[in-house]
Amino acid sequence: MKKGIQIIIIALGVAASVYGISKMSAETETMILPPWTIVSGVSLVVFAASVAIGFLAKHLLSFNWHQLTFVAVILIIVVGIYATVEYKPTLKISVLSDYAGEVKLFVSKDNVERRNITVSSHGIGYITRKDFEEGFYPKIIRGQNDITKEIKEYGKGSSLNSLSDSYSFNFLSFVIPGRSDHLVSVIDDLVRAGAIDTMQLERKNTP
Repeated sequence: MKKGIQIIIIALGVAASVYGISKMSAETETMILPPWTIVSGVSLVVFAASVAIGFLAKHLLSFNWHQLTFVAVILIIVVGIYATVEYKPTLKISVLSDYAGEVKLFVSKDNVERRNITVSSHGIGYITRKDFEEGFYPKIIRGQNDITKEIKEYGKGSSLNSLSDSYSFNFLSFVIPGRSDHLVSVIDDLVRAGAIDTMQLERKNTP
């Protein structure tokens, strides 16, 4: 019975390690070295620390378990804490089936969390301040197709225009690949055309 429990714990430890490494690989961004070099180094340090703590735990506690079992327990705890701390929600961003070009998601004054964002035919959508600052995992849907992997880069910015003194124009942007005339560039023109709803934007505190 004890042997069976240890096998289960070790299997969970292996699964937790695989999950932690894959999650870290997906989130690690580097300018020079490839992500796997940093992930490998961090993984080795975590594993070595887990072995050391597992060794101490085995000798301090009265459990007559294999040391690998203690190592697995430590790995499960570490990965669990990492997953909790680094948790980010997934936002589904829906664009029209024939849309290609730049998309700008402006920070909205509405702080109600929503997991589904609809982008207009002008490439405009709205996100909360929390999602803008803390980040999220985007799931880009064009029509019925998931094109998330086709998006190569995301950026943040703030637009200066004739309404900048009254409203905050912070945004997150990305480009939907394909041939298109949709280029979100002149904010004033989009506001005048009603493409940007200033009623949804954060107002600045003006004296």
